[in-house]
Amino acid sequence: MEAVAEPTTRLVMYEHINDYGFAVINDVPTEQEQIEKLTAIFGFIRQTHYGRVFELISTPQQRILAQTSHAIRPHTDEQFRDPVPVR
Repeated sequence: MEAVAEPTTRLVMYEHINDYGFAVINDVPTEQEQIEKLTAIFGFIRQTHYGRVFELISTPQQRILAQTSHAIRPHTDEQFRDPVPVR
């Protein structure tokens, strides 16, 4: 994955995040190990009560908003954690 392997690509991605608040990353593998490698370039992965990695998938039996087809606006989860996640 170029965003992980190439420092110059990573720098451009960081610049986009700094300038625009986001970056589009194409062709991201779907295997958990590869997703974790990508997230590691941003910081550590914090274990939650949902697990190490949580997939946002719409399901018929919805327990939380992330399992619905509704749009989810930018937010932080798990405000009860210490330290509290910030955005």
